[in-house]
Amino acid sequence: MRRLAIIIPFLCLPSTVFAGENGGSSGGGGRLGQVSGGMRTGGSSGGGGSRTEGADGNRGTTVVYVEDTVVGAGSVVATARPIRYDGGPAKVEVYLAAQKVVDSDGSWTAEVGIRDGLFRLGGSITRYYERQADDSQLTLTIPTLIGGVRVDDGGPTRVYLELGAAGAKTRNDPVMDSSVAGAIGGVRVEHQLTRGTSVTTEIHEMLFEDGLRAHSVRIGLRSGIVQASFRVLDFNVGPALYGPEIGLKF
Repeated sequence: MRRLAIIIPFLCLPSTVFAGENGGSSGGGGRLGQVSGGMRTGGSSGGGGSRTEGADGNRGTTVVYVEDTVVGAGSVVATARPIRYDGGPAKVEVYLAAQKVVDSDGSWTAEVGIRDGLFRLGGSITRYYERQADDSQLTLTIPTLIGGVRVDDGGPTRVYLELGAAGAKTRNDPVMDSSVAGAIGGVRVEHQLTRGTSVTTEIHEMLFEDGLRAHSVRIGLRSGIVQASFRVLDFNVGPALYGPEIGLKF
């Protein structure tokens, strides 16, 4: 009898993802204005305010060995069986998407990822925007740079643990713009359903300066180059920014 034990770290979905307003003052009429107002006052009651500004092939195959236990009559023998990940040239992925944000206007996202064996490196920029009462456009821009390592068993489901850097910057806030930097970490799961269809789930936590935090969740279904997703960004100030997203992945 064979037993194969593989332990994959698990990150729970934060219970506050779909929380309503978490405080913060409103800088505009919609959800983004309330988030921007909360960023001005800081993410924690004991801390200061945010920093502000003015107005195929087999070449290169990686082999990971896991313990495979064989139990016989009165004896236990430990053997090693290789789990192979696709090697060869690194694969570059590009994702472009637009989102409708509930009780706000929307956002757009541009991402570039490089996947090679066990590792993945990705960079992204997301910009939320909302028209204000004076006809100006409030924006929140979030750039990220994140690296990941694959921790699954090499099957049709890819699981990456990720860690990197992130920033958040508002522009055209009616009172004062904010800019903070911090770290991002989480998990990315990609499951292949068929040759041209897959499901992707991304769960990340962002920790910024001045006690500001944010949860980010995206669940998407991809068919061919088209991906339909539902995305949530929830700061600990202001209400969650959420809504459907449609994108193209090459």
